[in-house]
Amino acid sequence: MTADVKTLLDLSEAIGLPDADLPAAAAPQPESGFVLQMSELLPDESNAVVLSTGDDLRLTLTTEAGIVDRGISDHHVTAAGIDVTGFEYYSLSSGLTLYCPLDSLVTIYTHAG
Repeated sequence: MTADVKTLLDLSEAIGLPDADLPAAAAPQPESGFVLQMSELLPDESNAVVLSTGDDLRLTLTTEAGIVDRGISDHHVTAAGIDVTGFEYYSLSSGLTLYCPLDSLVTIYTHAG
């Protein structure tokens, strides 16, 4: 993880209650940038979403789905034809996989119940 990359934060895990049912309002509001619900993103045919936030744009995503896997993508091209090799990925219990460049300023808050 690089210093300027915001990483996944599972709020229930952070407070020591892995199965806690936290409301969406529990997600801290960022000082700058945008906040979106994961449901507002449109996945491709393989249920993948690729984020590219651009320079200094901060994005906070909230979701009710839990995180089942995360890492750095090996050689992979999405169904939409986007090469995500070397991108961070987050696989959610909903079946969606989120990809973002390593230098992205993206924070994900889960409030899975």
